Amino acid sequence: MAIRQNITSAVALTARAVRGLIAALRVRLPISLSYVRRVALYPIPHYSRFGLYSQGVFSLGCYCVYQLWPQVWPHIPGIAIAVLGVEAVIITLRAGHEKFGKAEQVMWLAIAFVLFFVEVRTTIRDRNERDREQATERQAENQQFRNIADSLGFSIKKSQAQFNATMLGLSENLKTVTGGDSFCFLTLAGNDPSPLLLVVSQGKYPLHDVGVRLVDLQKFNRLTSTGRPLTIETVTGADTVYNIGDLPRTTSRIIGRLNINEEPGDKRDFNIFFSGMNGFWSEQLRMRRVNGHWLRAFKVTRDTTRVVRGPPRSNRMVYTEIYRKIDPGFPPMKSEDDWK
Repeated sequence: MAIRQNITSAVALTARAVRGLIAALRVRLPISLSYVRRVALYPIPHYSRFGLYSQGVFSLGCYCVYQLWPQVWPHIPGIAIAVLGVEAVIITLRAGHEKFGKAEQVMWLAIAFVLFFVEVRTTIRDRNERDREQATERQAENQQFRNIADSLGFSIKKSQAQFNATMLGLSENLKTVTGGDSFCFLTLAGNDPSPLLLVVSQGKYPLHDVGVRLVDLQKFNRLTSTGRPLTIETVTGADTVYNIGDLPRTTSRIIGRLNINEEPGDKRDFNIFFSGMNGFWSEQLRMRRVNGHWLRAFKVTRDTTRVVRGPPRSNRMVYTEIYRKIDPGFPPMKSEDDWK
């Protein structure tokens, strides 16, 4: 019941206020319209009323569009030029009218300059924004390219590392199969007239299919200095061949005995030639009897073929010393001629 009374009172007050407003408008409206009419028809020197109103409406319309639509006009070049084209049409239509005075022309010119200024400002702003956007895009693209390049570089390095590891493994496997840079040599055990002849392997890898040819130089000189025609039997009469086979790394094996007293004198020289899956090498074993004891000196050289650049281009055998051992008290070996 109280709610209904409140609603009725509010409606009555609203109706009373509306009736008061209508009464006031009935009194004020004729006065306001009369004031507006006097202002609108107020004479302006050197200016036609149509020119003033058209310029006012045109300028007000441009201002309203610029203020109410700021996200479009200030950012898109060409709109001010389009509005300027509309102004040109209006000026063309007004040019033939007798009331198209100097003041109106100056005002239209001022509006044109304002539109020119707005267009130039909009063009410069658009150019700057586009340059900033392009710079940002270029920076993002360059960063993306750098990331891709870094990723490719990392992948290439990783692949190269994997390839190197694979090749290293293959190289190790190949060296294990062939023998790599390992070698062996012959030495003597004992100081009696017929010491044991041992073959000793040196290096990281095992040797395979090893063959040895031992040449007794004193015996070779004796056989070839008789004055008789040389034959295969004569040339090879001082050779002793041993088929060693496979040798594990850093091991030794007895392959026989060497008769030192087979040739007379206190000097015994032997040239020993080795072959294996990893190539060829040779040993020069020299023995000298000092104070009734046989002392030994030997050195091992590897035989390699080196290409000699021309002209003319040729292959040359190179002998690289890889091992040497000389007993204490052995006569000095001062030059290579002493090993011959």
